Amino acid sequence: MTGDTLSNEEKIKFNTLYDKANELMKGKINSKGQVKPLTAMEQIELAEAVAFFKECVKIYPASWQSMWAIGLASQMLGETEDALEWFNRAYKINPAIKTMFDNSAAK
Repeated sequence: MTGDTLSNEEKIKFNTLYDKANELMKGKINSKGQVKPLTAMEQIELAEAVAFFKECVKIYPASWQSMWAIGLASQMLGETEDALEWFNRAYKINPAIKTMFDNSAAK
């Protein structure tokens, strides 16, 4: 995070929430980048991750990484419209996202 305008307290809160959300996302995608079938508990964990990432966006509205993660989790939960909204929000802040993912898909 590069939120230079955030207070130290906000940075700590952001990083704590972001780390918790990322931890909840772990293991939900296989080594080929595909979503594996989710258990009910994993769906709950993804919903919790979304809530943490949304808090991150409230703290630091330019966090395209949080927006992208919300989009990914929403997509994994079958919430396609929400996923597209969050992917678009992330893309508006960082248009290089498309290039990054196009290049990684080509490898």
